[in-house]
Amino acid sequence: MSRLIIGASTHEVGTLWRYMPIDKFTNLLETSELFFTPLAFHMKSDPFEGLLPAVTRDMTAAVINEKRQKMLCWIKNKEIQFSSLLDSSIRDAKLRELMSIK
Repeated sequence: MSRLIIGASTHEVGTLWRYMPIDKFTNLLETSELFFTPLAFHMKSDPFEGLLPAVTRDMTAAVINEKRQKMLCWIKNKEIQFSSLLDSSIRDAKLRELMSIK
């Protein structure tokens, strides 16, 4: 799995400054609501707005695939455990073990 290394110029805790026109700022103060422009608005000016960068997309896919493989191995293991219970002698022994009071 790949790791993303944060550079020296990037701090984990910092201030993000965002400038906006005074009318939008006033509206924010009055309504206590944020307005987000729909992505469709940017289709002509910036068709890549809202898309994940390739490195982020690839890293996310790698993490998902790794988790998927672990889950499939776990399921396969459980299927093997369950299939061993189909043999009546093993199943009966397991049931007796589970039902015994210790």
